[in-house]
Amino acid sequence: MELGCLLKYDGEGFFNASLAEPMSCIIGAYNAQYHREFGVYEHKMGIENGGNMAILAGTGPMGLGAIDYIVNNDKRPKRLAV
Repeated sequence: MELGCLLKYDGEGFFNASLAEPMSCIIGAYNAQYHREFGVYEHKMGIENGGNMAILAGTGPMGLGAIDYIVNNDKRPKRLAV
């Protein structure tokens, strides 16, 4: 702030930008999932398309964001339990 490096914002509200950090956490967790076959030590990153997924304690704002991201993604589970 002392060096004047902040970007000036003249918009109506900050709420759209306030969702960037929670959504980056959701997307990062979604992409960090991995699977492996027994005896094979090669990780397959991401979720399995058509697989099963459970979101524990996912009824808050980040949980609802995760559900929205998952059901609107090209690679989505067949069954989602929240």
